[in-house]
Amino acid sequence: MENAEKTLEEIEALRKRALRAFYVCLAACLAAPPLTGLILGLLINISAGMLAGSLCVFAAVLFSVFYYRGQAAGFKAAYAEVFVKDILFKITGLIRYEPHAGFPYAEVMGFIEKGDSYRGSNYVEAVHQGAYFRCAQGISSTTISDSDGGSSTSVHFSGMIYMFPYPSGKKILCLRDRAGKFGLKLPFPEILSGNDAVDKRFKLYADDAGYAQRLLNSPPFAGFLGEVSAVIQNGLNIYVKSDCLYVLVNSSSHFKLLAPGIFTTVAAARAKVELQLGEMLAVTGIFAKYLLRKQ
Repeated sequence: MENAEKTLEEIEALRKRALRAFYVCLAACLAAPPLTGLILGLLINISAGMLAGSLCVFAAVLFSVFYYRGQAAGFKAAYAEVFVKDILFKITGLIRYEPHAGFPYAEVMGFIEKGDSYRGSNYVEAVHQGAYFRCAQGISSTTISDSDGGSSTSVHFSGMIYMFPYPSGKKILCLRDRAGKFGLKLPFPEILSGNDAVDKRFKLYADDAGYAQRLLNSPPFAGFLGEVSAVIQNGLNIYVKSDCLYVLVNSSSHFKLLAPGIFTTVAAARAKVELQLGEMLAVTGIFAKYLLRKQ
């Protein structure tokens, strides 16, 4: 614990260094050009002062970009490799952590609309309570330009994606939160599960109505769905396909695991990351409890 706290202090020191660099760059951009121009204008002439001021603006901006980026890069690298990976994810039986990777769109294209932009981050591959899983954050959006030269962005999905191996053969089942905003149309009709609680919260789509109803009303899957629904109260979507079970949480309120802005302290960031980690372990634990040994 002492080593962990020391590491957190070191990362906080890097954040403060990046913050100081930001203020230095801001001061350089705001103060250096007019002062340089004023001094040379008084010593030589106004034209020389204006030219020097212009050149100083360029130099100040160039200095600021490279200096600040260098300081911020050290903070972000330490945050991802030490703070997230070595401290928080040890308890999950971590196999792989890639802060700038995610699920390839080819894997999630059946249930997430791509739009003109899809990207993933914070890819985690691990084992928890005997259950192998993969998860990552993802965001999909479309930007539309208007006739006035402006633009607007529509977000199709923003949140977490979890994947668990789950034998389903070629069967496909989709549960969508009725409060969600998924625009991607599915090639299956909406059906009822026969469970009032499930039908009240979710829209059910499946290529085999009988299979879907049997699965959702089986004790293991019903237990899994009930507990996951209690943990994730908004934006929950579940997909079964290609021998995999996907849990999607479509919520822009999800905390980012990547380094926060330099104005957020490491202590505050840690509290947010631990909330995200808590959800990750809860979802995986529920899968392990109901479905891991019931396959």
